[in-house]
Amino acid sequence: MFTDELGNPIHPDRFTKLFVRLVESSGMERLTPHGLRHTHATIALQANRNPTVVSERLGHANVSITLDTYSHVTPGLEQDVADVVAQLVDGDSR
Repeated sequence: MFTDELGNPIHPDRFTKLFVRLVESSGMERLTPHGLRHTHATIALQANRNPTVVSERLGHANVSITLDTYSHVTPGLEQDVADVVAQLVDGDSR
C-alpha cells in the first residue's frame, strides 16, 4: 500500500500509472510494479538466496507457491546443489 504526502492511501491503479510513466520517462523498457516484483524474486533466486526468505518477502503463504511460480529459475539452483553435494561426497571442500 502506498500513500500520498498526507498519508491517504493511493489507489493501486493510480500508483501503477504513475510508476509506468516514470519508467517510460527514464528510457527503460516497460515495467510494471508486478513485473518489478517478479524481477526481484527471479534475481534473488538466481543469486542462491534462500527460497523460504524470498517467499516470505513476496508474502506467499508457503514456499511451494514461490517455487512453483519461479520453477523456470530453480533448475540452475538444483544443479548448484547437486554439484556442491557431489564435491562434498568426493571429499572436495571447494
